[in-house]
Amino acid sequence: MANVTKGCIVESKFAVLFILLCNLSQTDYAGAELRMEPSGVKILRQGENFTFVCAAPGESTQINTEPHLFVPSVFHGGSNNRELLVDIKIGNGSTIYNMKMINMEMARIGRYSCDVPDTGENVSLVLLTPMAFTYPSGVKVVQPGETIGLACEAATYSSLEASFERDTTWTNFWGKEYGQEKSSRRSVSFDSLESSLVIHTTFEKVIRKAEYKDMGRYVCESKDSLNKDNYVRDYVDLIVLDAMCSEDVYPSIGGLISLSCWVQEVAQYIQHVTWYHDSKLLNSTAKLPGVIMAGEVLMIPNATESNSGHYRCVVSVTIHGKDYQAAPKEIFVGVGLPRPNAASGLCYTIWRYVVSTVLIARFILEIGP
Repeated sequence: MANVTKGCIVESKFAVLFILLCNLSQTDYAGAELRMEPSGVKILRQGENFTFVCAAPGESTQINTEPHLFVPSVFHGGSNNRELLVDIKIGNGSTIYNMKMINMEMARIGRYSCDVPDTGENVSLVLLTPMAFTYPSGVKVVQPGETIGLACEAATYSSLEASFERDTTWTNFWGKEYGQEKSSRRSVSFDSLESSLVIHTTFEKVIRKAEYKDMGRYVCESKDSLNKDNYVRDYVDLIVLDAMCSEDVYPSIGGLISLSCWVQEVAQYIQHVTWYHDSKLLNSTAKLPGVIMAGEVLMIPNATESNSGHYRCVVSVTIHGKDYQAAPKEIFVGVGLPRPNAASGLCYTIWRYVVSTVLIARFILEIGP
C-alpha cells in the first residue's frame, strides 16, 4: 500500500513502483467526492499503455492506492514490467492521481483501488487483458493407454470469453499418409469448472487410455467478444508414441527379410530404431554379416533358418531435444515355414508357440553340449 500526502512518498509493499511527480492540477475536482476515471472494467490489449485517474477533494487529502493482482494457478513465468507511474497533482482544492500503466500484461490483471481513510470512501478499476494458459504447456508425450489430464485457465470476466478446443485443422503431426484420417478421429468434450477467482474459468480434460487418435494441438483461448482482434492463445501438443511395425513374415530360404518399425509422427522429429533378434542386440558399431539397417528398416538378404525367430524393435524419438521411447513391438520371422491360417486367433497363438519351441530346440541341437 502506498500512503501519499502532499510532498510525502512511501513505497508500495506490493512492489509497484510509484514515481510521484508533484504539479498543479489543470482540472478542478474541488467539492467532488472521491472518483476514478474510468471506473468499472477496462479490457486492454497486451502491451498497451493506459492512464487512469483517481481524484479527491481537498489539497491535503490522504489517498491510499493498492493493487490486488489476480495470479492464475497455472501461470507460466512472471511479469516483465511491474512499474506503475503516478503523477500527483495538488491544487485548485483537489488531489489528483494520474496513474499510467506501462506495457499491460497478464501478470498485471487485477483491481486497482483508491480509498480515503478519513472518510472510508473507496473506488476501483478492474484492468483486464485476455489471459490463457495450458497445463502442461508446449509438448506432452505419453504412451498408448496412459491417462493424461489437460487444463486450460482463461479470463472470462466481463466481455472476455474463454474456450479450450482441439484444433482439428492442425495436422502438423501427420504427413500426407495420415492427414487423410483426421475426419475419423474422435471428438473431445471438455468440462468447465469455475475457479475461486471470478475473473477466469478453468477447463479440465482427462483422456483415459490415450491412443493415436487423441493426438493433436489443444488450444486455450481468451478473447474480447467486443473486439475479436484482442485475444491470446496458449496450447499443448499431445503426442501419443504409438509405435507401428510390419507384419510377421515367412520368407523362403534364400529370400529377403524386410522389417520396419516407426512411430506415427512426421520426420521432423528424429527417430532411431533399436533392433533385437530374440535377446541379441543387432545395433552395434560393428557391421553384422548379412544384416542391413537403414533408418526404420532392417533387411536380411539370403535368409537362412538361423534368421528365424522373434525380432523386437524399440523406437526412440527426440522431440525438442528430449528423448522418448515408444513401447517395444515384436515381429515373428519364420524362414522356410508356411504362413499360418489366420482364421483362428487361438490356433495362431498355439502355432507360434509350437514353432518357437521347435526353433529353440533346433538351435540347442546345433550348438551341442
